[in-house]
Amino acid sequence: MDNTLRIARAYGRLVSRAEGDPGTMSLAWIGDHEIRMHASSRPCSIVREPLFILYLFDHGAEKIIDACACYNIAEGAAAFDAMVSR
Repeated sequence: MDNTLRIARAYGRLVSRAEGDPGTMSLAWIGDHEIRMHASSRPCSIVREPLFILYLFDHGAEKIIDACACYNIAEGAAAFDAMVSR
């Protein structure tokens, strides 16, 4: 699947989730690493907020080893590609 389409679909599912559902979803696993998408807070001011944040989580070390704030789907796809190739 094209990663731009993967990110767009995941973002659509993330923003259409029911109230109270977790604001994070798993996008991919690579070995002990997981790429997660986290919903950004809903913008309520003039400050530009990212649409979402991608995290690369290392389950062996139990910590986030990379993160990228994404302001559009194309940035998300590029960040996803970079995390996969890491």
